[in-house]
Amino acid sequence: GAHIECEDSARLRVRLASGTVAEIACDNDLVTDWHARIRIEAERGAVTLGDGGALIEFEHPSAVLRSELAALDGIRSESVRLPGKSEYGDHHALQIADCIGAILAGRPPAVTIADAAPSIRTVLAAYHSAALGGDEVALGAAGYRHPVITASAATAAQGAP
Repeated sequence: GAHIECEDSARLRVRLASGTVAEIACDNDLVTDWHARIRIEAERGAVTLGDGGALIEFEHPSAVLRSELAALDGIRSESVRLPGKSEYGDHHALQIADCIGAILAGRPPAVTIADAAPSIRTVLAAYHSAALGGDEVALGAAGYRHPVITASAATAAQGAP
């Protein structure tokens, strides 16, 4: 399969309106073979997902919830895969197919721009915070502008001569 060397890292803390704090760590510092592994940890449990959303591990005090998720994962594993694609699941191809189908049928897509907006606001707020040196910022902060990083600033930040 195709391999690519990646060295990416992002860490952010998101404080929700309810006061709940979520810490997000995204690291990719390896030669990747495009296999996905997503781990979400919460106060009362954690879940680890693999390729195609496969349930690898689920920790929670509720045996009923653990059982239901295992059953749902069994259904997921029996689903039909799209031909010609084995890396990180079929999500992108299915989303594109749904958008094309929505246009042809004159219906809204399953995931609308409004559905995606909270994720985009979170990413833009993380960029804004990074541009301000890690300061806490509100989602959709007024006056946000994409940071402009020059080659000399990037070299200086890495400590290169």
